[in-house]
Amino acid sequence: NAYRKAMHIQQDVLASPDTVREKQENIAAYLERFQAHPPGILSAAILPSFESVFVALGRSEAHHRAALVAIASLRMRLEQSTQPETILSLVPAYLPRSPKDPFNPGQNLQMKQVDKDLLIYSVGPNGTDDGGPTVETDQGGQTDDVGVRLPMTP
Repeated sequence: NAYRKAMHIQQDVLASPDTVREKQENIAAYLERFQAHPPGILSAAILPSFESVFVALGRSEAHHRAALVAIASLRMRLEQSTQPETILSLVPAYLPRSPKDPFNPGQNLQMKQVDKDLLIYSVGPNGTDDGGPTVETDQGGQTDDVGVRLPMTP
C-alpha cells in the first residue's frame, strides 16, 4: 500500500506540466515527508533515485529544444544567408514559439555567439547561466549548462 502510494505520487509529478525545477521541488518536499514517516523498505530503496530521473529528463528536454533551435537557425542561414540574432528572430518563420528552459521556469532557452559558434542552451540543473556548454563539457568540464554548440562557419 505504501509503495503504491509512493509510485502514484511519482507518476503524478512526472505527468504534471511543471518545469523540471518545479518537479524537483515537489519531489524534495515529498522526500522530506517520506523521511519523517518512511513508507516501507521497497519505497525506501527506490524513492531517493527519482530526483536523478528528473534531472535526466530535464537534460534530455533541454538538448531536444536546443536542437530544434539549431535546426531552425540552419534553415534561416540557408534561406536568408544570415544567422539569427536571438531565438525570437526565428519565430514564427522557423519556430512556432520560443522554447522554454526546462530548468528555469518562465524563461526561454539562451542563445549567444561565441567565436564563430552559436551556443543554444539551458541554464541546467543548477539554475545558473554558466555561459553555455563548452567543448570541454563533454569531457567532464565544469559548466552545468545543457545545450548545443553550432559551428556557424560555412
